[in-house]
Amino acid sequence: MKKIIFLLFALPLLSMAQQQTKVYNLQPAKQLIGWTGYGEVGSYSLSGVLKLKSGRFDYDGKTLSKGIFVFDMNSISHENETLVKHLKDEDFFYVKKYPVAEFQLSAVKNGKASGYVIIRNIKKPIEFPVSIVENAVKQLVIKGTLRIDRTQFEIYYNSNSFFQNLGSNAIKNEFDLKFELIAVAGS
Repeated sequence: MKKIIFLLFALPLLSMAQQQTKVYNLQPAKQLIGWTGYGEVGSYSLSGVLKLKSGRFDYDGKTLSKGIFVFDMNSISHENETLVKHLKDEDFFYVKKYPVAEFQLSAVKNGKASGYVIIRNIKKPIEFPVSIVENAVKQLVIKGTLRIDRTQFEIYYNSNSFFQNLGSNAIKNEFDLKFELIAVAGS
């Protein structure tokens, strides 16, 4: 009898908890992700943007979870077209073969996002700090910077870890992706 009474009270509570979780979507046309790559010598760096192809996640009012963010690797941009062409070729992201990259969000807890990055069809775990704020029109604004080691995804071009005597042509293994994404509840 106690089990039946417990179930009568617990089921509505579980149902309410499930109803509070909403799917949030990103509007890809409005989302740009900044990238920065660094030279090994001095303070040399190059920056550009990358477009989001799609993005969605679950949000229960406290925790983001079960998300997937797809990046359009054909959208890599920089003012130097020769650089863009090189970033898209086999030395770097091999966009012809791998037109998208992904971030699969597991959860955001204590200000840190955890999940998996997939670049060139190679999946690696990652964790990075994020902030989440609800704006005046009930959208979620998600900001953060993640640092990715390109050599984990078999991108070795001009890496001191794999080649010697590169001098000023050496490129750091890590690059940064900085983002400020706006998500809205709904389908």
